[in-house]
Amino acid sequence: MKSAYIQSFLLSFTIVIPAIIGLVRYRQMDRRYHPFVWICCFTVCSELFKFYLNLQNITSTASYNIALMVVSCLYLYLFWGWGLLRRPRGFVYGFAAILLVVWVADHFLIGGIRIHARTNLFRVCFALTIVTMSIENLSRLVTLEKQNLARNAQFLICLSLTLYYTFRILIDVFMPLGSFSRSFQFNLATTQRIFLQLLYFTFALATLWIPTKKKFTMLF
Repeated sequence: MKSAYIQSFLLSFTIVIPAIIGLVRYRQMDRRYHPFVWICCFTVCSELFKFYLNLQNITSTASYNIALMVVSCLYLYLFWGWGLLRRPRGFVYGFAAILLVVWVADHFLIGGIRIHARTNLFRVCFALTIVTMSIENLSRLVTLEKQNLARNAQFLICLSLTLYYTFRILIDVFMPLGSFSRSFQFNLATTQRIFLQLLYFTFALATLWIPTKKKFTMLF
């Protein structure tokens, strides 16, 4: 069983690659991308903690549920910095508060205390939020961006987020609706790991293409 945990951990820990690249380039990159580096670094810490809990035969579901709430707020801040939520910062706080209410209801109110259980309501809401913001930003970039989108960090991040979390929505919506064979669940888990690797690989590419800070010169 521990070998399975180690294999799963090594696959999910590839997030460390964009995290390291982001930290190396952190001081030189455009500040609007700082929350993206925070997301990668936080995910690394979360994966390490989950791995430790699994090795101790302690369920890591609660830590994942908490981490998901933190990541959702960081993504909101990231998209706000990119100009997608063109409203005062208070709007972002309000949106985050709504997600927090859904998170509390899903884990403490609906069906009792379920912080240690795999719940679906908040996961679906979170994924829908990510996909919606990503698609809207993709549409804006396709319309306005004149440069090569394959080297546009925002485009790569949003495209990978759209693909991965659309797949996650399908899983979280349809899996509770019926019982599936063990082989089907195994194939589904394998497909999810593939999507996750594509997500982190694209994150690494995107981190390389994050623009640097704009330099201003004084005119005398």
